[in-house]
This record gives sequence, structure tokens and C-alpha cells, in this order.
Amino acid sequence: MRLPATPPLDFSWPAEFGSRWQRLASQAAEKAGSAGEGDFLQRVKNELLQKLAQRDFQGLAETLNSRSGARACTRLWLESEPFRKALCRPKTLELLVKAHQPRLSRLTLSNLCELYLVEYDHLPGDVRGVLAQIITRQCELIPAREDQDSGNIWQVARRYPWLFSDSGPRKLVESVIDTGRELEAEFGRLGLTAYVGGRYGEVCRALYYLKVLRELPYGATDPVMDELLKPPVHDAPYQGDELIGHAALRIIIDRVDGEVPEPWRNFVLNIAGDPRVASASASYRKWWQALGAARIEKVRGWLSKLDLRLFLQAVEQFGIQMGKDDLQRMYPARKRFLEGLLNEKLIRNTRLMLGWQAERVIKQMLGEDSGVSYALLESGGLNDKAIIYIDCGHFFLLEGSHNFKLWIYLAKPDELLTNYNKTNFSHSDLTHVVPGKYQREYPGLPHVGIQHSGTWQRRVFEFLGDNGIGLDIEKFMLPVEYRDYIRRYGIPFVDSGGIKNRRRS
Repeated sequence: MRLPATPPLDFSWPAEFGSRWQRLASQAAEKAGSAGEGDFLQRVKNELLQKLAQRDFQGLAETLNSRSGARACTRLWLESEPFRKALCRPKTLELLVKAHQPRLSRLTLSNLCELYLVEYDHLPGDVRGVLAQIITRQCELIPAREDQDSGNIWQVARRYPWLFSDSGPRKLVESVIDTGRELEAEFGRLGLTAYVGGRYGEVCRALYYLKVLRELPYGATDPVMDELLKPPVHDAPYQGDELIGHAALRIIIDRVDGEVPEPWRNFVLNIAGDPRVASASASYRKWWQALGAARIEKVRGWLSKLDLRLFLQAVEQFGIQMGKDDLQRMYPARKRFLEGLLNEKLIRNTRLMLGWQAERVIKQMLGEDSGVSYALLESGGLNDKAIIYIDCGHFFLLEGSHNFKLWIYLAKPDELLTNYNKTNFSHSDLTHVVPGKYQREYPGLPHVGIQHSGTWQRRVFEFLGDNGIGLDIEKFMLPVEYRDYIRRYGIPFVDSGGIKNRRRS
């Protein structure tokens, strides 16, 4: 049998195959050269650490002349803070570059890129500046064919040289916001994901989140706020001793003008907690102490309104749940009176106190971790009560939910009520200790305890009026009660001498 002739074989390769093979051969040679170098590299690192311990850096230049020495030194700058502080200096960096002309090895350059991204603003300014210049220049020297490989940080530096500059985080964040991309996705697109757990990534996140907060429409929410509520985010360093959370809190608090939007109030409370806690508490020291007295007072003002609403909700819900008809009957008039204080902008500060049953109602409404601070009422007739202290500037109230008098003082009563180090109150504290101290401190100023029965509002208005404090009673009474009041007692007013007069209608 006769077989057909064998076709001629063509051993030629396309041109691009040759360059690929050369690149693979180069990589193989590099790996072969470094095989078994792990122990050797560790030995060089140990020698460098020994030099640090002995403060003897003779022979350092000779060590940096070798590729292994350069790799060991740059790796130690990442791994050892004492070594970095002692030897990562502009002169050492320049010596390193000079020793490896025309360019650094890719592994040493990768170490420098990682150092920049991980430590960033923790590096001294002069070191950071020189390091950025070296990275930029060295990446320009990398041949284009080598840059076609993927997965190396020096390639990121070559493609995006602006990242390695003091303005890098700001430019990155501005690009993300302008294009509508997500920050974490942009980290991935730029090839930075493996390094953004360091300071560079933290600064980017801080700038991104804070810029969004500054530009957020008044009272609006944004997913950034949810991110900032996560402890790893708001606990991240920002500037000096400040955390990202401090900067975020300042932005939100300072932007509030007038009525605080509920989402913004909750945002502040969920990060920092209620500022009306003992100054020795961990949350106060960590957050509020750094924010300053003016912001503390501003937020306390927000929470005074919240306290009043919580008090009223607790009274209403407790009356419904317990089936207390008397409590439900008195609620509308009590609610109208207290809301009158709020609407007339008389309330400056409050303090909420809850018995354990009232506390349970509040937790059902707000959840276990609301961040709202309140004092506890001790057993002995106070288990089912909610009590609120209200500072109205010219007069001061202590109001209870039920079976508790409305106490009115003409001067600020004992600091017992406003001392946030005191977190528990007894019936005796509120009905004997506080009134007793008030009488001793202000012997010429009366105070009164009014039962919530009959025309209790009239006794409130008359006591205040007799002491020169006039209220627009229509704002403090239900319409039907106001009409009945005018019909029976006339229109009250206060003259210049502080004496309350009445004229029949």
C-alpha cells in the first residue's frame, strides 16, 4: 500500500509568541533565582533588626546594594514600626534608588507602593513626598511589555500615578462622586482592594463619607450614613486623635438649624449616645468631650423635645396597656399643656425618669439600644411611673404620669435633678429632698405641688401669674376647656408688678 506524502511542517511562530515566551522565560528565571530565598531573606531581616537593637547601622549601605538587602529593608519598613521610624528617611530612600540603577526590582518597588498605601499619612511628610516621587519615576522606567502582566501593585502605580500623591485620595473621591460609582467598587477597579485596609483607604473613605454628609439635602438620609454607623468605619482614624465619627458628628450637628430631622438625631445618638450621661462614662469621654460644650448643649436641646414626647407616649401607652381609666382621662389635658411648653419654645432642658414598668414601655417603642439616656425610679410606689423634669428658663417643672403632683419652682431646684452622675431617684428625693433644699436655698421664693384634679391648670396659671410669669393659656388648654375657663374665670393677665388680675367676660 502506498501512503500519501507527508506534508511539510512549518516551525515558524507568530511574532507575538516570541515576546510572550521571552516574558515567561524571564519570570521563570526570576522565580528560579529566588527559589529557596525565603530563609535567606529572613536571615537578612534578622540582621537588620539586630542592627536596630544595637543602634549600629554600619554596613547598611552595603546591605542595600544587594537585591535581597533592598527587599528585606523595604519589607521591614512595612512590618516593623520601630525599624521604619529609625531608617525610612529621605536619605535612605535616595541611597536605595542610587544603589539599583537603572531601576529597582519589581518586588522592592511593590514593597514601596504597599508602604505608601498602608501607612500614607502616618509617614512623615518629607518621607511621603520622596516616596511618591520615587514610585512615580520608577514606574515610568518599567517597559511596557512588563506592564501587560496583571495583579501587581507597581502596575497600579504605573497606570494611575496621581494615586501616589497627597491629592490622590481627594482626586479619587471626587472621581467616584462625579461618576456616581461606589467607593469600594472603585477600589477594585483601580486594583487597590488588597491595600485599602491601610491609612490611604481610610482617608479615602473619610473624605467620601464626609463629602456626602456635607452635601446631603437637609434632613435626608443616604447609605453612607448606614456605613458610618458601623464601628469599624466611625472608629477609623481621621486627623490626629480624631476619628471619622467625630468629623461626621460635627457636620450633622452643625448643619441642624431649628427643628432637628429625626434621621439625623438618630444618627448622632447611634454613634455617640446621649450626651446627658455622667462625664466619666466611656461614651461621653470618647465622643462628646471631643465635640465641645456648645455642641453638647445643642444636642441636649434636641433631646429635651424627644424626652417630652417619650414621656407622653409612655403615659398614653401605659394607660392603655394597664387599662387605667383615670390615666387615660387625664392624658389629653396633660398632653396639651406639655405640648404648649414645647410649641411656645419654653423648654431649655429636660430629664426623663422611668420606673421599670414605664421603662419597658419605652424600650418596646424605641428598642433596647436607642441611645436615649434616662434615670431610673426606685421601687416604692414609682415602679409604674414616668416623671420628667423640665427647665423652662423662668420656671421649672417636675411632672409625673399619674398619682404624682405637678411641682413648680421659680428658680432652678437642687442640682440633684440635673446631675447626670445620679442615675437613680427615690420618691423621697423628688418630694422631700428637692423641695427641702429649694426652701433653704431660696427662702423668699415660693414653690408649689399641684394635684391633677379639678381645674389644676387654673392653679398653675395663677401661681405663675402671681409671680410675674404670664402664659397664653389658650395655647395650653384644649378648646373646650379653654372656653369653659373663660366663661367661669374671665381672661387672665399679668400687670407690670407681677400681680395677676382677672376681668370677667
